[in-house]
Amino acid sequence: MYQIIVTFTAVSSPLSRHEVTGKGLAGLTFKLLDQVDVAEATWLHEQPPPKPYSMAPIFTNKLLTGLRFGVLTERTAVFLHRAWKNAVKNGDKLRLGPHRLIATYVQCRQGPGFAEMLENDAAADLRLRFLTPTTFSQSTGVGGKPIYLLLPEPRNVFTQPFRVWQTFAPPPKKLPADWPEWCARQVLVSRHQIQTEPFVAKKGNVHLGFTGDVAFLALAEEPFYRQIWQALGQLAVYSGVGAKTALGFGAVTYHQGGK
Repeated sequence: MYQIIVTFTAVSSPLSRHEVTGKGLAGLTFKLLDQVDVAEATWLHEQPPPKPYSMAPIFTNKLLTGLRFGVLTERTAVFLHRAWKNAVKNGDKLRLGPHRLIATYVQCRQGPGFAEMLENDAAADLRLRFLTPTTFSQSTGVGGKPIYLLLPEPRNVFTQPFRVWQTFAPPPKKLPADWPEWCARQVLVSRHQIQTEPFVAKKGNVHLGFTGDVAFLALAEEPFYRQIWQALGQLAVYSGVGAKTALGFGAVTYHQGGK
């Protein structure tokens, strides 16, 4: 796993939270990637879900100050880091709508691998802090539009990390297929302090999601399944949680223990 942090300086006026869209951030990123390597950018753009990365804006005092990428493969991490490193070195002016930004700093940090994440003490509780609005696509409604759920039901929360694990982990580390059913039966929300927040996926398309702290508790004394659960909590930092994780939704931090 890898985490890439990029910081920005606004050329003229700073960007407030309500001016930022997920599509705008993705467009800015892929325009930069195209300038470095069109073939590699096309490969990354055409990857089917789950994508090998998640992306989230970083806000300071409600102003955009950077991006955070959670990256699941070495190939993706090397490419993203190279592109942003070039942007910092060259002082490129990046366009986000009518605004211009300059990337001032980039850092790539390697995190734990799949085997390392599984080597935990199978604690019975964990906490996730949802940094950006999080929502879950449940089904389609009238006109084929998706219906979204705004509550941190455990099975929904851990579905995205589970899918990512099964997609990117080497065969010896694949997880039991019945783990999501175990999660639905044995994991519950023990405490939460969440609020509803809007986030604009693209201009004119506002989604609601929740942010805040959620503590989860595993009821069953099944160490291996609880190790998987803790490992998926760690993975969520890189994969994101829920829908539209490549557009800024569902960024989290993980804490073992529910306090």
